[in-house]
Amino acid sequence: MVLIAILRFVISSLWGVLFVYVSELYPNEVSSLSYGWVSIIGTVGASISPYIRLATANFAMFVMAILAFVMAMLVRSLA
Repeated sequence: MVLIAILRFVISSLWGVLFVYVSELYPNEVSSLSYGWVSIIGTVGASISPYIRLATANFAMFVMAILAFVMAMLVRSLA
């Protein structure tokens, strides 16, 4: 149990170090732009994740919906 607690502490600490280290590797313009994009994508993903979970409750219907979308895109591109 003690080893698990120590490893959890190390992993949590490394996440804090990671963000500081990566931001120092790149110029300010690049790091601020990338953190902005990551924030946007994370927010959108967090917003739509409950709906994806509901949509994939019946996996067969999800697969058929994806195949229908791909087929519609193929038909549209051929026309």
